[in-house]
Amino acid sequence: MSIRTVSPSRHHRLAGGAKSSDRFRWTHSPFGLCRATLLGVALILPVAGLTAEGATPDSEPEPITVPDSEPGPITVPDSEPAPITAQDSEPAPVTARDPFADAANAPAPSLSLPNRRDESGTSIEDILAEQNPDLEQIQAQIEAGELEIPKYWLENRIREIEHTSHRFDPGLVRPLTLLGDIQVAEGEYTEALNSYGRAVHLERVNDGLVSAGQIEIVYREAEVYRTLGDLEAANQREEYAYHVLQRSHDPNSEDMLPGLFHLARWYERTHNIFAARHLYERATDVLVANGKGLELEAIPAWQGVARTYRLERFPPVYIDSTDAASMTPTTTTPTYGTININNFPAGERALQTIIQIHRQHASPTAETAQAILDLADWHLLFERTREAYPLYQIAYEMMETVDGFPVVEFFGEPRLIHFPAPSDPPPPDVPERTADGLVSVRFDVTDRGAPRHLETIASEPEGMMDFRVRKSIRASRFRPALVNGVPTETTGYTYTHHFTYYPQASLVETTEVETPGNSRG
Repeated sequence: MSIRTVSPSRHHRLAGGAKSSDRFRWTHSPFGLCRATLLGVALILPVAGLTAEGATPDSEPEPITVPDSEPGPITVPDSEPAPITAQDSEPAPVTARDPFADAANAPAPSLSLPNRRDESGTSIEDILAEQNPDLEQIQAQIEAGELEIPKYWLENRIREIEHTSHRFDPGLVRPLTLLGDIQVAEGEYTEALNSYGRAVHLERVNDGLVSAGQIEIVYREAEVYRTLGDLEAANQREEYAYHVLQRSHDPNSEDMLPGLFHLARWYERTHNIFAARHLYERATDVLVANGKGLELEAIPAWQGVARTYRLERFPPVYIDSTDAASMTPTTTTPTYGTININNFPAGERALQTIIQIHRQHASPTAETAQAILDLADWHLLFERTREAYPLYQIAYEMMETVDGFPVVEFFGEPRLIHFPAPSDPPPPDVPERTADGLVSVRFDVTDRGAPRHLETIASEPEGMMDFRVRKSIRASRFRPALVNGVPTETTGYTYTHHFTYYPQASLVETTEVETPGNSRG
């Protein structure tokens, strides 16, 4: 079965896109501005050499020589843009430190990002990464949580630039961006949006409507909107950033990868999994076109493809059967191209490709074993135990060869691989303080990873979330305990679900009562 999904809007109303006048064109080159500033300093310094009494020194100061060569290019760090910290994706169980991290003999592979530059030769981070000692120190203070002095300095710096130059000076971009960062840290979200918005406007005025220098600032805007709960505005900013990249680069250019991953992760967090899948698949196409489809840096793209197929069938939140029909995708105007739904083989192939990459590059045993476990979990979720059980055995035997790895402890307990989280109690009309609640349930886990014989052993407040938590547990799936690599049933396993509620809200609804047939799983 095939459907078509709607892409991000490809036409954006570009606000404030006026072309800068001729009298400002000398500011387009940061090096030109640097020379002009140094020459100005050279003319002023002899005057500044007067003594306190106003007498002129006996010897003239040596003139400052402006170098003939321009500074070298600024190197863009090989790292992805910082991801949004909010975790709207499928919750994971609270467990002790993963021993797989200790068993790995090398750091996990990371995506190497290219030096992204637009047609003018300006990289995405040129504005934000320009080496200015004062601004570098200010940024370090902000990152350390020291906000008062940097904020005062930046506000004065902005006024100084406006007074000595003009309100469209490109030197305002980074101070405005850092000021926005401080305002976000202080919870002044409206003021932060104003600062970021002006920085984006100046970037567009000085370097063009689709200047890549604005992208990192636009990502900041999107994060503020997400924090404010305005997901529609956040989505528009995320899509606009991707639109800028599309206008700046060839479709199969590696320079597209950062934007593809950033927007795909955003869609994934907001449960737009079909759009996310398309972007992950586009990333694999770009990597394959550049001969890197089987390189370590391609692993995040293949993982994203597999994860979206899994989330399609196993969403991270509990959905009643009555709501399932309303969530079924329908055919819409095609701009993303045709995608498949409920395509088990496509997700399986993506996970198999990851294993192939690890084996081809002789990755550490722990990383290869984890990839095999991911494929085994995939088969178990789809009730294909004939394929899952041998893979569990292989992963178990591989980890037995790793010195110091706690094989018995790691594989001896069931591990939650899918839990459709129940919704927390709704907030009251009038905001009030919150409190933490919990529900603990004891049950057995079969060798196929299914929970059975549920029994509530703790509930605070009593009866508030018991019914919802038990429904979610029945729909969950576990990786079964492995004894010598063989899946085995576990009895008396306990799971505790934590939630937030409002103690002073009106009476808790008690209409949700389990029927006798549902008293045990």
